[in-house]
Amino acid sequence: MTSISRHPVRHVALVGGAVLALALTGTSPVFGQGAATAGPVKVGVILQESGAIVTPEVGAAAEAMIAYFNAELGGAGGQPMEAVLCATDDTVESAVACADEFAGAEDVHLVIESTTNPAAIADVLAAAGKPLLVGGVDMTNMLKSGVFAMEPGAAGIAQAIFAYAASDMGVTHLTVFLAADPAIETFKPVLDLIAAEAGLTIDAYVSVPFGEADLTDVVSAGIAPESDGLAMILAPPQCAPAGAALEALAIDLPVVTAELCLIDEVVSTGSVDGWHSGTQSVAPVVDGGADADEIARILTSYGEGAESGGLAGLGIGYTWVAHDVLERAGAGDATDASVMGVLASYSSSDVLGFHEVACPGPGSFVSACNVSTLIVRVSESAIHDAGGFVESDFSIFEVLLGP
Repeated sequence: MTSISRHPVRHVALVGGAVLALALTGTSPVFGQGAATAGPVKVGVILQESGAIVTPEVGAAAEAMIAYFNAELGGAGGQPMEAVLCATDDTVESAVACADEFAGAEDVHLVIESTTNPAAIADVLAAAGKPLLVGGVDMTNMLKSGVFAMEPGAAGIAQAIFAYAASDMGVTHLTVFLAADPAIETFKPVLDLIAAEAGLTIDAYVSVPFGEADLTDVVSAGIAPESDGLAMILAPPQCAPAGAALEALAIDLPVVTAELCLIDEVVSTGSVDGWHSGTQSVAPVVDGGADADEIARILTSYGEGAESGGLAGLGIGYTWVAHDVLERAGAGDATDASVMGVLASYSSSDVLGFHEVACPGPGSFVSACNVSTLIVRVSESAIHDAGGFVESDFSIFEVLLGP
């Protein structure tokens, strides 16, 4: 695969236990030098590295997992694994450019993405017959053949946290704070439907600007008088200022939030203590049992500071699925068709940190393979399991599709 100037593709080869051990002690040559001559089993990763919303924790977690596979599991099918990364900004054009690169790649048979333009990527790769594990920002992706969303997606997580707000927190009316980003603003009809299904009334939507260190005025003016709960659907840099504003205004309403607020940088400030969220993985949970402990070990050993919060769980789970699927599809002998065949009926209860995975998805949402959400609570600058995994009900979204 060739790199392009606006959307560079980075090749990261992490090969073999001996090479990795040297790398961890600081005496290794550049990654990939001196590697085995057998061709690596590649997985494409499309990450948004610039723009209003970025999730670097996804790429860091994915690279840590691949390093772990190579060092401790012999790669995939006995051959080393390699991540081929393509970086985007927040434009459709950059997303399509990366998708085009992978659509024509003869040595990449599975792609993972985490951007705010998943539909643009899915359209390109689905048309090319290139298997894609897509993030769940855009529900239309969950209707596409050849696209697979093995995490709850924005709709699944919102459904879980809204239901939790109503049933466990006693909330009846919400004010929803939304990051001023088109990808999030268009989600309002879905949130309206989810709230109604949970028995909640959304009193107001408040657009939260980027780049504001003090959100006191926005928060103060935005909360509807009748609201007894708040939902924060924000980008990571906005979360701590929102929490600080609530504290400054002495507002003590229950808060539910998207998992973008769960990155270490935000949680460590203490400004979101008491907030509840949903996530697809036990990765950020300090009391998450054996899976969470193993994730922490892998990230500590191979992650070079990779965090477990935010969307790191997606990077962990999707890379695990990619390893499993590529092995089942023939590893070094895999093809687009063999990978697609495995994914079409994929199921596993062993994906690290995830709930049970099963494809295809429910009803019309054939790509929504795993729609389970873990309810978590931030307390004393740490993330705790608050309610276990809950299943989302995608049948309520059928009404959005029309007759």
